[in-house]
Amino acid sequence: MLTRVKKNTWKGIFLLTALITSFLGWKFLYSYYTYYSLSERASARVLEWEIEEITKSKYAIAAVYEFEAQDKVMMGRTLFTRPYFPNYYSAEINLEEWQSFAWDVWYQVKNPKKSTMEHLFPYKPGIHFLLALGVCGYFLWLNFYMRKLSIAY
Repeated sequence: MLTRVKKNTWKGIFLLTALITSFLGWKFLYSYYTYYSLSERASARVLEWEIEEITKSKYAIAAVYEFEAQDKVMMGRTLFTRPYFPNYYSAEINLEEWQSFAWDVWYQVKNPKKSTMEHLFPYKPGIHFLLALGVCGYFLWLNFYMRKLSIAY
């Protein structure tokens, strides 16, 4: 009876780990697809800069812009995810600096309405997926090792 409970516990832990790994894998693949689908680049003309309050101590900069794609003028809006600012004042200081930069837009060739000014490779989801894969592999190895050990005794 105790052996059956132990086996079911390990199966449950492995199943939970496999589900979490699958979720993180899909999350990474979606981020990766989004990154590579925004393959075309164009110059942006920023129409308006905004500072958005995410939480009481987290502010982000947003931009409303237009760009030319396939002989059409398209509009878009990007809420920058990096960096976040601890207060409105620090965001305002950085915004003055950002306004002096020349900005590019990344957009999809088939659907130029999908665009962004922030084109970052999804390192964090990829690392999370690899770590979860390592934990899942460890539990799989542990299962085979315990089976081998129980056969020896």
